[in-house]
Amino acid sequence: MTRFYDDIVATTMGIPGLTTLIDDNLQLLEDYQLHHSKVVIDGNNLYHLLFYSYNVGYTHGGDYDKFSRKIKEFFDILKSCNIEPYIILDGGYEPDDRKLKTTLERAGKRILLSGAIINSERGKILPILSYEVFMTALEDLGIPHVTCDFEADNQIAVLANEFKCPVISFDSDFYILHLTNGFIPFDSVNFEVQPTVTDVEGKQFKYLPVKMYFTQNFISCFPELDKEVLPLMATVLGNDYVNIHTFEEFYSALKIPKHAPLGITVTRTHTKMMKIMNWLESLKSIESGVNRLILSVKPEKRDSVKELIKKSMDTYSNIATYSSFSLKDFFTNKEESSKNYKTLSYNRNTIPSWFIEFHRQGKMPPFMQNTLVLHRNILPCQVEDLKMPSSYNCSTFLRQILYSILLRDDLKNFACTEITKKYCVEEYDRQDGQKNVKKNIIEIIPLMEGYGDLPGLGEMEDIKCSRKRELLCKVFDLNFDQSNEEIISDDIILFIMAFIFWIRNADPKTNLHSIKTLLVCWFSLASRTFAEEIDQNGSTINSAFTKSTPQQREKVKKNLEKYFHAPQHSMKHPIDISIIHGFAQFQSCILSTTHLNQILGFPFPPVNPSSIFCGSFLYNFCKDLQTRTNPDLFISEMLVKQSPALSLFQNLLSFILSRVDEDCLKTVTSTSKRSRNRKKKKSATNVDKKIDSDDDDECSSETTDKSTVRKVKTNIKAACELSNRFNFLDIDESDDTDG
Repeated sequence: MTRFYDDIVATTMGIPGLTTLIDDNLQLLEDYQLHHSKVVIDGNNLYHLLFYSYNVGYTHGGDYDKFSRKIKEFFDILKSCNIEPYIILDGGYEPDDRKLKTTLERAGKRILLSGAIINSERGKILPILSYEVFMTALEDLGIPHVTCDFEADNQIAVLANEFKCPVISFDSDFYILHLTNGFIPFDSVNFEVQPTVTDVEGKQFKYLPVKMYFTQNFISCFPELDKEVLPLMATVLGNDYVNIHTFEEFYSALKIPKHAPLGITVTRTHTKMMKIMNWLESLKSIESGVNRLILSVKPEKRDSVKELIKKSMDTYSNIATYSSFSLKDFFTNKEESSKNYKTLSYNRNTIPSWFIEFHRQGKMPPFMQNTLVLHRNILPCQVEDLKMPSSYNCSTFLRQILYSILLRDDLKNFACTEITKKYCVEEYDRQDGQKNVKKNIIEIIPLMEGYGDLPGLGEMEDIKCSRKRELLCKVFDLNFDQSNEEIISDDIILFIMAFIFWIRNADPKTNLHSIKTLLVCWFSLASRTFAEEIDQNGSTINSAFTKSTPQQREKVKKNLEKYFHAPQHSMKHPIDISIIHGFAQFQSCILSTTHLNQILGFPFPPVNPSSIFCGSFLYNFCKDLQTRTNPDLFISEMLVKQSPALSLFQNLLSFILSRVDEDCLKTVTSTSKRSRNRKKKKSATNVDKKIDSDDDDECSSETTDKSTVRKVKTNIKAACELSNRFNFLDIDESDDTDG
């Protein structure tokens, strides 16, 4: 079994060393043909897996268009084998804060990973809009999914046992939980559909080869044990409740067994686990083992350790019933799913049922619940310039409005007399210009100038849609009237709002090259997905392409296709982090804009990031635009002169720029002028090079010197990485992977 990505395993805390032991002893797993079956899938693991395993670009902010396509391909594979997936996602962080220290440590490591990526070193970061793309895809494809109130592991186990089907995940906790129909580790699945076979009854089917694990397979290697001891084993090894260092003195006192367990290959890395298993076999009862553990710690810590051990063992033992609401009822009888269970806010107020349902249906992210229940959020660092202010700084005001709406009811019985967590929200973000995590306090504001009192969750369902739209327009200081309808349809209003907000608040300031690039990217993505026969619901972008001739549409698509290839970086052509940082700021703005629209009940149609943002395209096109003597002429040739698409582009650009002050923009200098000065000193044999080796006739009026334009190296290599079972989906794709 090959582990695809340690990064994915790192997203789940699990049990230290257990996954490695299983990987080194594949005889503990059984070969199985997966088809015509329900499966319960760990959703958080899944979207990390799809992003990393399908080599979706992340270095330049995220190639969300490719991610969206790969999600669809994944579920098409399951469908071809008649596999019925149920996607279960984690909710907010547990109120007991047991994971806070680890989560903050990971936030710090993510900052370091960002720095490594910038320096072309090893590292992976899941872009911040990936969750929204994944959830949108699930909804569009009609895939059954649910977001749990808090952690999902136990809920997954109960549902799988009720459905009598296996679980697919990376989380090592599932090696301990008793799953009647087995556990399938994600990296044991070969996602290449096998040819049709015929069973003994003459029925034909396609299947996926997998390896299945049952707890009995592991226990059978230890004749003196039964499965009831596994929760204690997981507790001693360390998990979400018990720190791995809690029982260090206890471990050191244990003896190394003289003989290896039956049928298990043991290496030095497994010594600790074997010592524990040998000790467990010597116990007269589980209770005596617990008492031995408690006595191994200092007297003043024994009460708290005893409580932690109990909670830990209950996590693995009590999977007969759901901890909050029935997932089975949610999928089979949604009206019953929220009865008899209440979620309380940080100040012990009951959270409205509509909010709980939105959360469980995946219509809003766990970010919202963390705000309500914990008054805390941890902002994941993007790939950005670590010497600059955090990319989230420019969207702070949007989050302040969001927090004020979320907490209004929670604070209604309190007079805010101090700036404390009770009245505010703690935000953990990268410290400006630094590589460490810093806590910031975001105060709540009661009203919006020009609108009045901000609404609370309790009254949200009674507020008219027009009033909610009015609030958003006030927040963004924008008005959309009938005179704008021809160029701004409802489906892009949120995009335009976030766009203009980004320009006004970017720090460092953005520039015309980046603004025009972002608009062109949207046009290019639309040209790739446009289909005349599909009802486009009055979208202005699709209207422009509908009015275009087939030749114009094809020309736009062809002109811009080359910019989707992943940029190649080297010592000679390092990453231009200023471009990436600018678009990272935009991502933070579109994310907060999306959250505001969600909490208000979607007064405007949501924006799918896969339709507006492709990091590789943005980087490539912006770099190329910087070399152009006349960027506007270049764009007009890319979008085809006198085409409806170009006309819409120019009208939208005019609308956007008319609503920002000139001092919001950074002055840009075309590199082509410096290039021409250098060119005079060079021999006349220099050949003009662009980002792509193909010359476009439309661009023949412009010249650029090869010394200022990055070249893309062409490498001949296998169509897919043979060691990665997922990469066969990339064959025949025009998208390259991140360099």
